Amino acid sequence: MLLHNGDNKTTAKDEYLMGGRNLPAFPVALSLLTTFLSGILMLGVPAEMFQRGPQIWMNFVVGVISSIITCLVFLPVFHKMKSTCLHEYFIHRYNSPLIRQMFSAMFLSFTIIYMSVVIYAPSVALSPVLKINKWWLILVFGLCTTLYTCIGGLKAVVWTDSLQAVLMYGGVLAVIVQGLRHPRVGGLSRVWEIAVESGRVGELARFDWRIDQYNSVWINIFSGTITWLASFGVNQLAIQRYSSLPSLKQAQHIIYFTLLPFFLLCSIVAFVGFIVLAYFYNCNPAETGTIKEIDHITILFARDILQPTPGLFGLYVSCIMSATLSTLSSGMNSMAAAIYEDFLKHQLDGNITDSQATTLNKIIVVICGIVSTGLAFSAEPLGGILRVCISVMGALSGPMVAIFVLAMFFPRSGFWSCFISFVVSSAAMLVICVVNYIEDPYKDLFLPTNTSL
Repeated sequence: MLLHNGDNKTTAKDEYLMGGRNLPAFPVALSLLTTFLSGILMLGVPAEMFQRGPQIWMNFVVGVISSIITCLVFLPVFHKMKSTCLHEYFIHRYNSPLIRQMFSAMFLSFTIIYMSVVIYAPSVALSPVLKINKWWLILVFGLCTTLYTCIGGLKAVVWTDSLQAVLMYGGVLAVIVQGLRHPRVGGLSRVWEIAVESGRVGELARFDWRIDQYNSVWINIFSGTITWLASFGVNQLAIQRYSSLPSLKQAQHIIYFTLLPFFLLCSIVAFVGFIVLAYFYNCNPAETGTIKEIDHITILFARDILQPTPGLFGLYVSCIMSATLSTLSSGMNSMAAAIYEDFLKHQLDGNITDSQATTLNKIIVVICGIVSTGLAFSAEPLGGILRVCISVMGALSGPMVAIFVLAMFFPRSGFWSCFISFVVSSAAMLVICVVNYIEDPYKDLFLPTNTSL
């Protein structure tokens, strides 16, 4: 656990990684709101609504439920530990550094892959619009975030996230207002009429029990709950922010405070997809060859409707960039905490000073930033951005949540039951994820538009 000196002042390392455990509540709430709402949400979710309907929106409704479960079930346990990294739980529960490090390795894999896609996706989408090579944008996103996260630690992450949240809301609202006013969209009534006419709204009520399908209400409820718990409930990125608050009650209040803004932001971002559908219904750019990836349709729409008004398209570009930077900075800071606490601290504790430990954490942040930026250069062949994230997060979420459920709710479980089940489930999920990429069974699944020659 973290050390405090005699007059209850936190150490420099604690200040760097945890913000001194005394951060203001409102900026922490905004930081939590932006951490998992990346450029992928801003670009991928409207594209998914455009192509396959609003089942993806149902997933965010389930995310609200998962946040409440986190607040009542997981957070009281983790906040009580007062530790920098939640993976320390496995020391208290099983007295096993091995399980702790195995879980930490999975978390690091989960985060580094997610971050590389978060860097790559908006860079590719913004590149043709800004007339800047995508590789330069990747470097700008990765290295700028690395710089301020390295210098400022968790406080820099939280305060920049707060400013970025304002830009995110502003950019999305600008797209919706200008979109509904555009004569080619035809207002709210036409947007809804086309969504119903094209069969997309009807998709929301698909209660099919089969698992061999792209999506359904039941798939969203079961898999969505697990995926969001892996993001909010047993994830270092979120728990680190909860633990930066002085008390458990404050941390729980923050979760309740962010439920409505989270739901509203996700809903309006998803609704952009229906506005894009109305705009492109009679001339789908994916079918005419104007764009190669459906993920780019949102940025194309935003450019068309916002550029006539000076400054608005710049606001939307800032919205995409803000969403990207907020996720990256949170990931880098949390990865540094996990690497130091889970793999280095037991060897270095007592052998280096507090200032040296802080410097080492800054070096780890830089390394994480460079690695994630480097991996972004190899993300091109992965396919659609939402598909990548859902596949990777879905494959890793099950074992991540299950190991904590086993430890917390099955008191008779021991080291070997936890170890074997964790290894077997992780291997099974890895196989399913790889097969999914090879087969790509839903590549031709999309709902129709009215495009004609």
